[in-house]
Amino acid sequence: MDEVKVASPYRANQKPEVDLHESHSDDLETQVGGGSHDAKVYGETDVFAASGPGQVDFKGLTWPHAGVIIAKLQIGIGLLGIPGTFASLGFVPGLISLTILSIFTTYGGILSGHIRMLHPEIHSPTELGRILCGGNAIAAEVFGFFYWVLLVMVAGSGLLTTSIALNAVSLHAICTMGWVGVAAAVALIVGTSCRQLTKVAWIGWIGIASVVISIFTLVIAMLTETFPLTEFGQTGKVEVLAVNTDATFAEAMSAIVTQLFALLGNIAFFGVAAEMRRPQDFTRAVLAGQGFIIGMYFVIGIIVYAKAGQFLTSPALASAGELFKRICYGLAIPAVLITSIMYTHMAAKLIFVRALRGTRHLTAGSTVHWGTWIMSNISCLALSFILAASIPIFDSLLSLIGATVGALFAVMMVGFTALYLIAHEEEANAAMRGVKMDTPSEVSRSSWLKRSYTFTWSDPTSTWKRKGTFIWAIILIVCGLFLLGGGTYGSVEGIISAYDTGSITSAFSCDDNSVTSA
Repeated sequence: MDEVKVASPYRANQKPEVDLHESHSDDLETQVGGGSHDAKVYGETDVFAASGPGQVDFKGLTWPHAGVIIAKLQIGIGLLGIPGTFASLGFVPGLISLTILSIFTTYGGILSGHIRMLHPEIHSPTELGRILCGGNAIAAEVFGFFYWVLLVMVAGSGLLTTSIALNAVSLHAICTMGWVGVAAAVALIVGTSCRQLTKVAWIGWIGIASVVISIFTLVIAMLTETFPLTEFGQTGKVEVLAVNTDATFAEAMSAIVTQLFALLGNIAFFGVAAEMRRPQDFTRAVLAGQGFIIGMYFVIGIIVYAKAGQFLTSPALASAGELFKRICYGLAIPAVLITSIMYTHMAAKLIFVRALRGTRHLTAGSTVHWGTWIMSNISCLALSFILAASIPIFDSLLSLIGATVGALFAVMMVGFTALYLIAHEEEANAAMRGVKMDTPSEVSRSSWLKRSYTFTWSDPTSTWKRKGTFIWAIILIVCGLFLLGGGTYGSVEGIISAYDTGSITSAFSCDDNSVTSA
């Protein structure tokens, strides 16, 4: 039998010089000129590399600003649903689930920066889909479409939650659809004026401050209250369950994917990395942003559920009584509205780049440039409005988003990205050091999946770290499939049940969606 030879991604007897999971800011700064801001630093294929007189400079984000945007892409509406997931699952399963999903999404955020160093043309999962599918244009469009749908769905959830807040504060002064329209109009005016993420960053600061103040006001108020609250008609004793054995499979999966919704901002990190002045600092931004929001999720979720138990409301801001319901929602209005603004920005930017990529209009402030940008925002907000009006119940919309495109992009695609980077380990390590290498054509095509397996299990130079990464990637893919199937089932069951029980009366309803129910 002939000996089977395994092609190694390395030259003979050469080991990878750099650990893929480490940051090499100093090396890259030295080799590309100290992080100077020009096309040479970013590479000719970088979507926003061009910058000159009369052109819009999209490359202005520093890592602290990027960290703020990352935190605001995550924290907001999702935080309001976290305490309720503990009630559905119980304390122990809720904490375990949140921990696992936090690890998944943080890892995915870091890999977003790593693969962009190797492929600076990536601006969204559209380009990632093209790369993973061997350059297939149809696959790229499919990935891009579903990513756009996800962004629009999250923006729609922001409009829905803004209408809940405005109804709570105003005591349902106007039709709920009117409040959704007001929120959409404000998001359009603010959003179209901010073409660069550097300009959106200051809005992110406001959003983070808003939600933090609101949620801590809720916590302080709840600590001073005695539950159950008679004003909400609550009776009985507060029950805090270690494990909720009464939860059905559909209810448990709906709670898990609601947690995933709170963490799926990592799917939008490509766009943040694409506008960074020093892309090699992206890992630092991810760790800062994710560390802040994950800490908030655990602290708030534990305190609020431990105090109110089964008497939690959803969203959680109404849990401390009618007075504090109005106060907390009033404080949270900027945060939930900014969620719509930021995700509409990302969705509109996807259309904008798709339409103008490769033309001078992408970075030139021309009539075509502005017209495309404004129409992109209008189209995204119009669909977000329809979505918010069609599924006017908070929990159902969050879990549906998390279960469908959220599971695909925030978990499954992270696993495939890790496998792709194994197949390109030498090139990826070089890219982290600022060294450009030609990616072998046979690896660039769809054979990378097979080669990642070969390099891991048949290459004599393979390390335990590479093998561990391969196994971890498979775990991510399998978990993503489980969340996609089980979560979608749970979400749809929840929506059907809400219509059957009268929780949802009809689409495009004028009814008060801020009415408190435990």
